Amino acid sequence: MGSWTNVDPPLLLNCKTHLENCLESMTHKAIKLGSISSHQILTAMNTWHGLNTSPRRILKIYNVAVPEKAFVSFLWERAVYALVNTEFAVN
Repeated sequence: MGSWTNVDPPLLLNCKTHLENCLESMTHKAIKLGSISSHQILTAMNTWHGLNTSPRRILKIYNVAVPEKAFVSFLWERAVYALVNTEFAVN
């Protein structure tokens, strides 16, 4: 078996993207299961990240149009609604 020191390290951007995708997936599943509230997620995002980026990214994926200047609470509500309604439509 080879050592980790013999392997080229992954690109930081790839690690960041993979981590973001995993976190989004875990969050989506937690909301569906009712084990975490959207308010808890909003609070965590407010602590660690800019609040406009993630909801706008989700809304873009689901082709939901939003005004350029929108309150974070509006963006967040629409993003959660898009995730939940899309999931119910698929299943």
